[in-house]
This record gives sequence, C-alpha cells and structure tokens, in this order.
Amino acid sequence: MEANSNLQKLKNRLDSLGIEYQIIEHRPITTVEEGLRELGIEAADGVSTLIMRADDKFISIIRRDDRKLSFKKIKKRISAKVTWAHHPRGVISSAARYL
Repeated sequence: MEANSNLQKLKNRLDSLGIEYQIIEHRPITTVEEGLRELGIEAADGVSTLIMRADDKFISIIRRDDRKLSFKKIKKRISAKVTWAHHPRGVISSAARYL
C-alpha cells in the first residue's frame, strides 16, 4: 500500500509542476541487460541508478548503461571512500525507473 501512496504523491507533484511523464510497468529487473531487453532500448538510451556508500552516507549514482563506472574517479571527485551499499540480503542496486 505504501508504494502506491508514494507513487501517487510523486504523480501529484509532477502534475502540480506541469511535468509530463509516462509510467512504464514491468516485471522485476535484476541486470542492465534484462532491463534493456524488457524496455526494448539500446544501452546508450538507458541509465542505471546505483546506490553506493560514501564514507558514512548513502549516495545515488546515475550511470548511462553504455558506460563503465570508475570508483577511482568517483572517490577523487567527492573526496570520500566509496563502496557498494550493502543490505543484509545483498548489494543494494536499482534498475532505472523511467518516468
């Protein structure tokens, strides 16, 4: 129920700002390749949201799917120790949500 409530709040906010959007429902996606196939797009047209830990904070990195992630460059850019964010059930990552 909470997910539907949050989605409705997001839709209301986008509507109030006059932002056009499209919601695409799909089955759970666990890899970039699955997401690209499911959505019928090329890697250059897709993005992935990666949840990372920078020192003691969580950060979100949005990466084009046709690019590689450089931890070295991220660490240098934000001057922090950057690691994958972990959850008791494994690494936290999220396929892109397309609005």
